[in-house]
Amino acid sequence: DQQNARGGTNGRRLRLAAVDTESNDERGSAPVNRLVDRENPVVVFGELSTPLCERAAGAAQRKGVVFVSPASTARDVSRVGDMVFRT
Repeated sequence: DQQNARGGTNGRRLRLAAVDTESNDERGSAPVNRLVDRENPVVVFGELSTPLCERAAGAAQRKGVVFVSPASTARDVSRVGDMVFRT
């Protein structure tokens, strides 16, 4: 709210959109795909499990959206593409 009150970032208002993957490796990628397709995010943060992280990273990469995994230790995640990062 404070950043938006100052005009946002680079003139764009910030908005948080959250989805719950339920940590389900089989059904969990659908909410991330919907988020990337419908919300047009600038960045997606998330996923804890490696299979979900790889799928979410792939969805973000295909749409040119930055994906940041705050917990992934699997090196293959960052090999998905140049828009994917592990912290």
